Amino acid sequence: LRSSALVESNHTVDVDLGHGVARLTVRRDVFNGGARHDQATFHLQLPEGAVAVGLRTLGALDGRPHWYAGELLEAELAARRYRELTGLGGYYPKDPALLSWRELGHLALQVFPCPPGETKSVEYTLLVPTRSRLSAGGTVAVETTVAPAPR
Repeated sequence: LRSSALVESNHTVDVDLGHGVARLTVRRDVFNGGARHDQATFHLQLPEGAVAVGLRTLGALDGRPHWYAGELLEAELAARRYRELTGLGGYYPKDPALLSWRELGHLALQVFPCPPGETKSVEYTLLVPTRSRLSAGGTVAVETTVAPAPR
């Protein structure tokens, strides 16, 4: 987080198990207790084998809450679009977030604007490989690693 007035107020993870994969939907809420708009930046250490497959941010449409879905773009185009949407380019500021690969197992998440006195919500989705095994009693155990991979 960029300033001390910007704090994470909620962090939840929903897990949906599928065949050979766990879908982790991570929601993070940030409250801006400062006097100006700010940008939240998170560095995400991923579980081993995890890939990011979705990103969305909660904004407003016609005065009602609305989730805006992100799109997958080439890195330079994504960075350029983020600059434009945050008001640093020639476009009217929107409700952007940027999820970018830094290196294997490491993502960076930038969210702007985080308005003063308000909570900003962002959600990203990860797919994590799972392993299953049949126990002697006939039950199936599903295993996955949800802790960050060792660096």
